[in-house]
Amino acid sequence: MAERKLWANRRAAIKYFLATAILSIGGCASRGSGIGLSLEFYNKGTRPLLVKRFDSDEKRGPVPGHLGPQGGGARMAFMPGDIKEGISNFIEVEWFLHSEEFLAWSNNTPDNERYSKENREIFRKLWATNPHYVQRIELTPILTPELIAKVQADRSNTQLKMIVIFRDDKVEITAKPYKWR
Repeated sequence: MAERKLWANRRAAIKYFLATAILSIGGCASRGSGIGLSLEFYNKGTRPLLVKRFDSDEKRGPVPGHLGPQGGGARMAFMPGDIKEGISNFIEVEWFLHSEEFLAWSNNTPDNERYSKENREIFRKLWATNPHYVQRIELTPILTPELIAKVQADRSNTQLKMIVIFRDDKVEITAKPYKWR
C-alpha cells in the first residue's frame, strides 16, 4: 500500500511539474513585445506640490508624490513587459499646490505635533486651502508613430522617455527616445 501511494504522489508531482513548465513556456511565448518607458517628473513652479493621480486611459498610474520647487523631481522606469496595455491615448493628472498658509504652518510646526490628534483639525482646514488642479493631456500629438517606430527599432537599448513638467497651475509632457545602454 505504501508503495502504491508513493507512485501516486510521484505521478502527481510529475504532472504538476510538466503543467508548470508548459504554462510558463506558453506564457513567455505569447508575451507581446512592448517598449520600455522612462518617466521623469519635475516641478518648475514656485511652490512645492503633491501629485495625487497620474492615470493613463483611466487606469491607475505611477505617482511621484511630493515634488519640491525649482526643479525638484522624481524618476521611474518600466521594462517592456511592465506595460501590457500598450500606448496610452491620454493622461489625466491631479495635483495640489501647497498654499502659503499651509507652508507657513507646516514649516513652523514640528513633525510630532503636525501629525498629532490635537492638530488633525488644523491640518484639515489648512489642507483645504491648497489649490487643487486636474488636467487631461492627449498623448496622440506627443507620441507620434515616427517616435514609437524609433523606439521599437532598437527595443533592447531604447526606451520611450516622457518628461512631465509642472509649472504651478499647468502641466506639460514631452517625449523622446532614450538610449539607455
